[in-house]
Amino acid sequence: MELELIGHAQVLLRTADARIWTDPWLSGTAFNGSWRLWPEPAFPSERLDEVDFLWISHEHPDHFHLPTLRALPAAFRRRVTVLFQDLSSDKVVSALRRLGFHDIRPLRHRARTRLRPATEVCLYQVGQMDSALWVSSGGASVLNLNDCEVSDHDLSLLRADLGPVDVLLGQFSMAGYLGHVDRARVLPVRARQKLDALVRAHRALGAGLTVPFASLVYFCTTDNRYMNEFASWPRDVARRFAAEDLGLAVLYPGDRLQVGAAPPPLEPALARYDAARARVPGLPYDDTPPLPLPELERTFAARAERLRARYPGVVLRALGSLTVRVPDLAARVRLSFGRGAFDVLPAAGDADLEVRSQPLQDALAHPWGLQTLCVSARLVLLRDSAAWRAHRLLFALDNADIALRPGQLFTPRNARHLLRRWRGGVAQVLHRLRIRET
Repeated sequence: MELELIGHAQVLLRTADARIWTDPWLSGTAFNGSWRLWPEPAFPSERLDEVDFLWISHEHPDHFHLPTLRALPAAFRRRVTVLFQDLSSDKVVSALRRLGFHDIRPLRHRARTRLRPATEVCLYQVGQMDSALWVSSGGASVLNLNDCEVSDHDLSLLRADLGPVDVLLGQFSMAGYLGHVDRARVLPVRARQKLDALVRAHRALGAGLTVPFASLVYFCTTDNRYMNEFASWPRDVARRFAAEDLGLAVLYPGDRLQVGAAPPPLEPALARYDAARARVPGLPYDDTPPLPLPELERTFAARAERLRARYPGVVLRALGSLTVRVPDLAARVRLSFGRGAFDVLPAAGDADLEVRSQPLQDALAHPWGLQTLCVSARLVLLRDSAAWRAHRLLFALDNADIALRPGQLFTPRNARHLLRRWRGGVAQVLHRLRIRET
């Protein structure tokens, strides 16, 4: 089996009888224009003719990148088989069909699937939307963990299901920030925790080699560029893995690795990454223009109407209200979904968050908006209130298509999904609760 790094979370896996392209994102931005690819991907157009299967790990836009998918040739979209996890919601599958993908194969949690006579895969679901993919062929195996936040329990289940893996693909740097004001204290800790998690996964899964990937981006707006100062790079991974005496292969976009063979020397790829890192301060950074308060209020009203249709009033009232300082408008706004109220307040005074008007509008416009706000690192958390945590939870439920009105919640499909996920799902929730940026 051969592994070729394309860029960010993209690899092309070549087995004896299958070619699998993962999480395609070839150009443009993600997360409300907040991330750009860096270094740039290496994917010559003739590679498309090789691809048999397209695996999309989850719906985050750096993995399910709609502009890239739309730009793929129509003949490719008709021909290729898309692999996606079997969820309680059909929204991603429906979106793929609207894009012209004809053959979409759902993969069930922890179930092995034979794609071709010599190629077998197994999908493992993590959290509300993420998934990992194991690929095995000819006695060699690769586990693509992308940016799954796996618990020790997840790792033990993966090891029991799959045995040791030859190559582990994993995220190595931070993918967002909850906005705590003491950045200089919190962000180095978070960067170290990402490397800790990669080391922990390598050991728990009995990996022969780890390939760091899924962090090949830079934060590209004027209000999130601070994140680049704290990001880890492959050189940091190499130092940590050398200290731990663990196997590592570092690939630059376009490099290949023969699974089961000796890895290439580290230094050529590390030197290229060092040069790319040095160029980050001079890369383009966008400064979004302010949006007027009436536009924010209209967006809030539309979101409030959707939430009222999906969640009981008692749930919405229990959220409380969020007060947001909007610095580019010199104003504060108080958001109350329970009352359906958008109150404009004087600029001076306490607030839960500080967010510029454009990312605030984006956060209100979409079910995934609050997740995007955190992943894009375009907020300042002024008060880590219960209301802020409750709003994040409700938006996450809405984005996962989990409504709490009885007729929408208690469906046979939801019941089947919960039963399949029960064993690992409880441990994942507890694992996420233990992760605090303090």
